[in-house]
Amino acid sequence: MGRPAIVFVLLSQLGCVLYDRQIALVAPAAGRDTRRTCGPGRPIVTVNFVDGRATRGPVGAVRNGYYMTMSHVLTQDDLGVWATRAVADALGRSGDCVVVGPRQPGSPAASGGSLDVAGALTSAWADAYFTYWGDVRLDVTLTDPAGRAVHKTYLGHGSAGANVAASEAGYAEALQYALADAVSQVVRDVNAFRPPPG
Repeated sequence: MGRPAIVFVLLSQLGCVLYDRQIALVAPAAGRDTRRTCGPGRPIVTVNFVDGRATRGPVGAVRNGYYMTMSHVLTQDDLGVWATRAVADALGRSGDCVVVGPRQPGSPAASGGSLDVAGALTSAWADAYFTYWGDVRLDVTLTDPAGRAVHKTYLGHGSAGANVAASEAGYAEALQYALADAVSQVVRDVNAFRPPPG
């Protein structure tokens, strides 16, 4: 390979890490208010998360071959909505009647009572070197019909395979897998926390 070709390859690789990546974190469509489809006797679960990150800046880093940060991974999405819809979608698939948004005082409960799942997404970070990886942190409060509350932090980890040209899709996929990991833990604890039937 001649010198011009080597220079071209080096410059093209450098260019790949010098611009910010703008990613879309697509939330599941099933995370809407589903009160209209709730059948009698189905437990109601209200779900609401906010973006609780200390800073609303980048959600990841684009690095060069020396692991130096050269640019950032950014999103315009509301990460509170992203988390809310992911949790609501997972609970809906498990058979719950999910209502998105903060619990309303005096709202009617289905037979067997209702649960409130609320909290904040306090960290979301995607990175890549040889592979893409992502981490998500959810701080969650579960409250039962009697007002008993449990607070817990869930850490989700995700990997999206080999890093090819630091693509937007790789970073987004790593964060989606990380959120799914955290949400699966939330759903497990919701099922363990819910009041016994009857």
